[in-house]
Amino acid sequence: MLQKDPKEAVKQYGSNPEFVNIMTEFSKMMGTHMEKVADEQKKKAEEADPALAVINNDEEVKQILQDPKVDAFLRHLQTSGGADLHYVMQNDHYLGEKLKTLIQKGVLMS
Repeated sequence: MLQKDPKEAVKQYGSNPEFVNIMTEFSKMMGTHMEKVADEQKKKAEEADPALAVINNDEEVKQILQDPKVDAFLRHLQTSGGADLHYVMQNDHYLGEKLKTLIQKGVLMS
């Protein structure tokens, strides 16, 4: 009944403290399980792509990637197929420093 009509199940069993306790414990267990599965998937993804681990765990990299100017440049790289990073780094010191950090940390390839 719970799977077919949860509202009816709650109406019928919601006042039963034992039922409420069982459902509460089950929900906690499932929440913990789902968190563990998500953590394992994140770890596997980071192992497969070391740059992803840096992106997920390095606050400086996170801040750089959230910078609108950096974001716009990276989008341009994706759509245009590339750019002369050395030229950009020489002519836009602000963006150049951000890109240099991403290159040094293995997030961006030069």
